[in-house]
Amino acid sequence: MALGLTLIISLWPIGFIVEEPSPLHFGPWMLACLLPLFIGLALLITYFLRGEEASAPEAASGEETELPDD
Repeated sequence: MALGLTLIISLWPIGFIVEEPSPLHFGPWMLACLLPLFIGLALLITYFLRGEEASAPEAASGEETELPDD
């Protein structure tokens, strides 16, 4: 995700140099930036969603662990 953000910052000025007007000064060169950005974002989202799902079945299993008495 950080790579995508870095590429966006570094390649955005190309949109101001190109003579063809484009919305928000985005062009086809921005695909090289947006792909790593959204892949990284998707990986972060799935990590956090799976983290919540992975901890839920352990708590819902009903098995209680007994701590040894000291």
